[in-house]
Amino acid sequence: MEWRLALLLFSGFVMECIPHHFIFMSMNKTWTEAQRYCREQYTDLATIENMEDMQMMMDTAKGYDGQAWIGLHQTDVPSWKWSLADEHFYGPGEANFTNWNQGEPNGGDEEECAELLPEGLWNDTPCNGRLPFVCYDETHSGSERYLLIDEKKSWREAQKYCRENHTDLVSVRHEEENQLINETAKIPWIWIGLFRDDWTWSDQRTSSSFRHWRPDSPDNKGTDNCAVTWLTQGNKGTWKDCKCDEQHPFFCRLVPVKRRQTVRVELQVNSSLEMNTSEVQEGILHQISVKLQENGLPPNAKLSWIKQPDGQIFHKKKDEKREKKEGKSKDEF
Repeated sequence: MEWRLALLLFSGFVMECIPHHFIFMSMNKTWTEAQRYCREQYTDLATIENMEDMQMMMDTAKGYDGQAWIGLHQTDVPSWKWSLADEHFYGPGEANFTNWNQGEPNGGDEEECAELLPEGLWNDTPCNGRLPFVCYDETHSGSERYLLIDEKKSWREAQKYCRENHTDLVSVRHEEENQLINETAKIPWIWIGLFRDDWTWSDQRTSSSFRHWRPDSPDNKGTDNCAVTWLTQGNKGTWKDCKCDEQHPFFCRLVPVKRRQTVRVELQVNSSLEMNTSEVQEGILHQISVKLQENGLPPNAKLSWIKQPDGQIFHKKKDEKREKKEGKSKDEF
């Protein structure tokens, strides 16, 4: 996106840099014993929020060829979650937006994934069905972030494809985005990134919905309630559900102090640009992020806009010289 110089606006954004530290413990323990050890010696069993975490965790166990516990375990309270687990991607309430068709979701244990119907409404359906799907790509801007893949795959196959080739299966954060994705699809019945999940993290604080299951896992056996990561050759760290009383090495996670920095920015933009739309705000923030990473910003740093007391992000900068001359202030943008 390119802007012509016309209107000077100012706002601020927050940078959060949270390096993750994983520790591989080669001793064999049950899942509960491993959890107790990690909580006593570090922070907790490992929580994995994205593929970058996965790679950092695996790098701490180079040379190990086998299975190892992570902090994921099964609960009795399933909930609907988005495949894209980055909590900074969602504004207040956006991770909980839904647009279910009347009477949905109505499925039992077998209907654990969501499809987008022709009218833009959602339906729960078995994840092993084969449908086209929409990927989200954070490297693009505007409507080009939503990419229809007109190939029929299961939900997990679609998730794998999007993560390997783009960012993830698409999330829907509000009605405007739902309409845009529906217009992008142009065909009926497609996968979106919503799935029902009864697995949670040991730390009980992280709501990350990131999952990296093997194609045949979880197999929903009643006694396989804890997760291991497979570091054997060819498995690429994918996860498998197994009995919690098995004994394996394990990964602990040490959570460092979060560092926040607030940055004030001034933008010169075309006066006809609607600055208070989510599409424009996301596009600007993305370009800022790319520029900062070119100058050394860590890739795991998260950027988010700060809202002003009136709820807006951007304001027109006051022309002090003109105000002094005219004896009055300009209206805020």
